[in-house]
Amino acid sequence: MSLTPKSLQARPAMLNLYGPGAHFICYPISATTTSWAITQRESTETQESWKSFTPDESAMQKIDLLKQFKEWASPVPELIEGAERIIKYGLYDRPQLDPEEWYSPGSGRCVLIGDAAHPTSPHLGQGANQAL
Repeated sequence: MSLTPKSLQARPAMLNLYGPGAHFICYPISATTTSWAITQRESTETQESWKSFTPDESAMQKIDLLKQFKEWASPVPELIEGAERIIKYGLYDRPQLDPEEWYSPGSGRCVLIGDAAHPTSPHLGQGANQAL
């Protein structure tokens, strides 16, 4: 989450930006604040800690992200620079279920829909779209 940069203030909207190995999404959550997320594949899988960063760890994450995304178009560098906090969590691939595994044929009482049946990125809303 960051203060909305000048480049987005005139026309608030959701933006999806794609570049080498990463996806950046941002959207306004108030007149002055923009929420954003980056999805990128890492070269090594690490154990997820699900903990909040300390201020020093957060500062290091911001420096690292600014290096990685310095060449990206506005508003990406501005949003990273203005981040009030940074949270990192792991997204992991898992095998897709075959259609015959989406329901319980014996009882017919359980149906898997959305992300439960077919994993997708949580930032694109595809689980809700599939569920509908």
